[in-house]
Amino acid sequence: MNETPETSTDQVPEPAQLDQEEPPQLREVSKDELRMIIEAHKTWLTTEGKEGKQANLIRANLQEADLGGADLQKADLLEANLQEANLGRANLQEANLHAANLRKANLHAANLQNTSLHAANLQEAYLFNANLQKAGLLEANLQEANLGDANLQKAGLRAANLQNANLRAANLQEADLFNANLQEADLFNANLQEANLGDANHLQGANPQAARFFTRSQVKRAANWQLAFYSRDFLEKLSLSADHNDKVKMKLAEIEKKKKKSVAKP
Repeated sequence: MNETPETSTDQVPEPAQLDQEEPPQLREVSKDELRMIIEAHKTWLTTEGKEGKQANLIRANLQEADLGGADLQKADLLEANLQEANLGRANLQEANLHAANLRKANLHAANLQNTSLHAANLQEAYLFNANLQKAGLLEANLQEANLGDANLQKAGLRAANLQNANLRAANLQEADLFNANLQEADLFNANLQEANLGDANHLQGANPQAARFFTRSQVKRAANWQLAFYSRDFLEKLSLSADHNDKVKMKLAEIEKKKKKSVAKP
């Protein structure tokens, strides 16, 4: 009598059986279709949902689209591609831009109040004078973004990447910056009153001394605060030496040199 071989319970599944996450497929939207969607959305807003239709632009490919001044309040732009799009002075209040690609987009003076921008890519985006009050920017990429004069009051910026971002004169009052990366960010004249910088915030190369309402306790809760630049008065408050800034310049140059060496290695 032939014995049936035992089947192993630890068999590796075939490649076809493995769950593989594929990048979301974008859908093409023509200029005429986009115009009709915006018109129907405007009607939907003015009639409070009785007529028209809410804009559904989920995963829409809107790269380089001209949406300047458009009323997209409460529109659904989940995972949409808006790279290099013009959204200057657009109304995106309470819109869903979760995981959207807004790299190098023009959002000058745009209304993004209460907008969901969780995990959105805003790298090098132009957000000068934009309203981001209470916007959700959890884990958003704002590296090298221009947020000068922007309103970020009570914005959720936990774990956001603000490396090399321009935050000059930005309002960050009561903003949640816990674990955010502010490395080499420009905070000149920014309002950080009651902002939460948390225990793991990176200030390496930043200039927090130039910010307004920035306290000693806020600085000392941040990571790498010893590698930031401070004014003479602030150096005394932090019990740092008068030549601290010169030492930081040398230290940062040393760190950069090591980075270049590691990249050059095969």
